[in-house]
Amino acid sequence: MKTAASIPDFYLRPENFLDKIGEFIGFDDIDIQGHPGFSSKYHLKSSFPEAVVSFFNNERIVAMENGPAWNVYAGGPYFVLFKKRGIVPVAAYPNYIEEVKTLLNFLNLE
Repeated sequence: MKTAASIPDFYLRPENFLDKIGEFIGFDDIDIQGHPGFSSKYHLKSSFPEAVVSFFNNERIVAMENGPAWNVYAGGPYFVLFKKRGIVPVAAYPNYIEEVKTLLNFLNLE
């Protein structure tokens, strides 16, 4: 989606076992202080860590933390949101669209 907001460039995806090993040997992602659930659920990368930490206010963190795991590419006015589970069956479109709309509403990117 294209937003009216200017979003710092970042990539967010569900954290996996290899990410945890990578952190142990020195490869790091951005962890957000005071939100260990978010930081353990997601692997967050950016060339602008301070701007990304500012972008993820409490409401955005809670929205991402409490729902299913998403993949996000963002930067400038663009925000791309998807799940890695293959093609969504046609019968599941209405629920999937509602899930996306609910998350975008909580993220308040207008």
